Amino acid sequence: LDCLGRERQYGIRGGKLLLSGGETTHPGALALREDINAQDVTVSVDAEKKGIFGIILRYQNIENFLVALCSTTEHKIAFYEVKGRFFGKPGGAKELPKLGPNLKLVAKIEGTTATFTVSDGSQSVSTNYTVEHVTGPGAVGLTHRAGAGDSPELFDNFHVEDAEGKILAKDEFNGPDGTIPAGWAYVSGGPNKIPK
Repeated sequence: LDCLGRERQYGIRGGKLLLSGGETTHPGALALREDINAQDVTVSVDAEKKGIFGIILRYQNIENFLVALCSTTEHKIAFYEVKGRFFGKPGGAKELPKLGPNLKLVAKIEGTTATFTVSDGSQSVSTNYTVEHVTGPGAVGLTHRAGAGDSPELFDNFHVEDAEGKILAKDEFNGPDGTIPAGWAYVSGGPNKIPK
């Protein structure tokens, strides 16, 4: 249960991975692909257009990671370097045009250069960012910070490749509802916190 006595929502729901940041504190709901520790990767995922959500890159611990966020409430995309649990100012912020309800997010990081693209299939917006602090290898994952009307975010078709094009993960979240997919762990917003 969350702090208001509601049943916490997490895990697989209808063939998608559910993250619900509306009932959690900093950093929102955050789930990691456990078996990846990479510096230069391309991560893509399908998402619905609900609140503030995105892709986690170079996750070293709860205090150090890079996140590519799409905010449908603030109508922008941006990068945030989380240092010492502080999100700081947005980097490479771009205005988010009116897009359809089903989105494709693609975040790529190579060296200190990061790019983030959000598309609805007919139009897209991209931004670039020069990474200053989060430079070492780390895990990758997904996040949801807040929902439109506390709606959770549903993710599908998660795909990770390294800089040479080798597939590191490909998840379609086809397990039973309410279960946590193999190879995934919730840092926050799940059944319990994991030490990382």
